[in-house]
Amino acid sequence: MNNIFYIIGICSLVLLQGCKDFLTVDLPKDQLNRANVFTDKSTAHTALNGMYGLTQQFGGGRMFTGGLTIYPGMYADELYYFTASNRDEFLESNLTQQNDGTLAAFWIEGYQYIYAANSCIEGALDSNLDEGVKNTIIGEAYFMRSLVYYYLTELFGDVPLVLSTDYRKSGTMARAAKQDVVKKILTDLQDASHLLEAEYRDGVKNSPNRYAVQALAARVALQNGEDQLAFDHADAIIRSDIYELESELSKVFLRESKETIFQLTRINQLFNTWESTFFVPANSSSSPAYVLQQDLVHSFAPTDKRRSAWIEGRLYSGEQLYHPTKYKARTTVLTEDYVLFRLAEQYLIRAEAALRLDRPDLAIVDLNKIRSRSGLEKLALDTLVADLWKLLLTERRQELFAELGYRWFDLKRLGKADEVLGALKPKWKSTAVHWMIPWSQIRKNPLLTQNEGYE
Repeated sequence: MNNIFYIIGICSLVLLQGCKDFLTVDLPKDQLNRANVFTDKSTAHTALNGMYGLTQQFGGGRMFTGGLTIYPGMYADELYYFTASNRDEFLESNLTQQNDGTLAAFWIEGYQYIYAANSCIEGALDSNLDEGVKNTIIGEAYFMRSLVYYYLTELFGDVPLVLSTDYRKSGTMARAAKQDVVKKILTDLQDASHLLEAEYRDGVKNSPNRYAVQALAARVALQNGEDQLAFDHADAIIRSDIYELESELSKVFLRESKETIFQLTRINQLFNTWESTFFVPANSSSSPAYVLQQDLVHSFAPTDKRRSAWIEGRLYSGEQLYHPTKYKARTTVLTEDYVLFRLAEQYLIRAEAALRLDRPDLAIVDLNKIRSRSGLEKLALDTLVADLWKLLLTERRQELFAELGYRWFDLKRLGKADEVLGALKPKWKSTAVHWMIPWSQIRKNPLLTQNEGYE
């Protein structure tokens, strides 16, 4: 792990100089001269934009370039890779050292994003910038660091909690308990919500505002049993009236979607999103690379508009295949951005939190919002709580399929991983709820330990 912090200060400097590659080099600790970056609003905002741009620099199948969708999707019960490969261990939820490179990419690049965020925080704190600009930098960097830690803890469990750019210390840090990392995430997000404004920094949704922070806080809180906190954050977003559900499902993932709370934009602009390249066949005679599990496809009601809008079938070599079409555009004409937070999730978060808080009446209202948009009948106000729980899981599965690992995280949160995946995967073990810590990182850091089940 220690080598991942020997990078050129913050990614924004690399991007600012027009370099397309993120370089990994050995640098003395004083190589990064923050005084040259955090001198004024313009260069400081360039640093922030570079922090987000870094997420798109490493190619497809990484944390924020489709990897959070395809690998947890296979690990759960959503996707499979059409051609047999070393991805089969993900499909079987049986990770081995053969998968070390894929896992290390999540780990290493995750900490590079964290390093970039830490560098922005330290640079802002050491600067003479206007207080408003300083607040923006720190708030956005808190958001980004928290977002990455959320995914690292959901994938790996306990992880090192790195809060500075001192790579000599962080390179030999032990894993912190997941609950301690989550506590830090929620604290940072609370601070960020006060530091950021409701308006987007540049008027577009590829930098977080206050409600993007609350969307992440709602997701983290729900996943970790903070039900009232999850409800309150989701409620604030919904009541803000800044966002609204798109009535037409074909518009949900467009760049100008009214539903989007936060999105990432491609840098090289050769195509729209990595998701579209993974899921949409290259031409009329080719197969999709990643295919939906038949059980998921057939779980939709005949009248569910999501089935026709977001799933496409194709007969290939005599086999009927289905692939996601939430992202549709493979062209260089940019019409879609990579959506990380959208309003529909917040309705589902508020509904689940309401159920946990013994307010099924509120849960029904929110579930009906999603169901009505999908062309389904509204739930009756006297629907039994036990039935609401089943319907909630179904709605989350069908609304959020093939997006950012939602299904995998849902199965873990609701204690259904053993039940669902144990019946589906012969090699399933309860310890598989956490991914294997990359052995390559354990060899570099003697204080790192392996998760149970991978010794």
